[in-house]
Amino acid sequence: QMLDSIKNNVESVFDSKTGKTYYRTLRSTLCQVAHTISFGIELYLVVHKDGNREFRIRSTYIDKSGSDYHDPQWMNYNEIELVSDNNYRFSIKVDETKKDFTESRYLNQETSDDVVDTDKILNFHDANRIRVYFKGKYLYEFDMTYDQFNAFREILANYDYL
Repeated sequence: QMLDSIKNNVESVFDSKTGKTYYRTLRSTLCQVAHTISFGIELYLVVHKDGNREFRIRSTYIDKSGSDYHDPQWMNYNEIELVSDNNYRFSIKVDETKKDFTESRYLNQETSDDVVDTDKILNFHDANRIRVYFKGKYLYEFDMTYDQFNAFREILANYDYL
């Protein structure tokens, strides 16, 4: 069943310049947590030409105001914590020097792409639910959506099949 899920929801992209293969989800990894606020969390896998594998997490914060009465805010998140239903905790320190910032009249967006420890992230293999904490100027917490959680599980499981 998981193999079918991986086949249907995980794409592999080979970069001939670097010799790396990227395994990414086809599922939506964004979720709205407040009226104007959305977060994205996407686990993906990189296989280097020498066979070494590394997990990365692409994270996104979006504040879409959509009005003249509210300016979108910056979150300046610098840490993401994941907590499983079996109480396993893992903290990701965001490399703020490599974050992308997009600003427009009605939208502020922050995006980060960080390497995560393989052994630590594999501890989420048996999770049934994952709570996410974005920490920075504000603290936001939410449970991963169905698509976010399944995307996460499929990428973790794909590690075993490579």
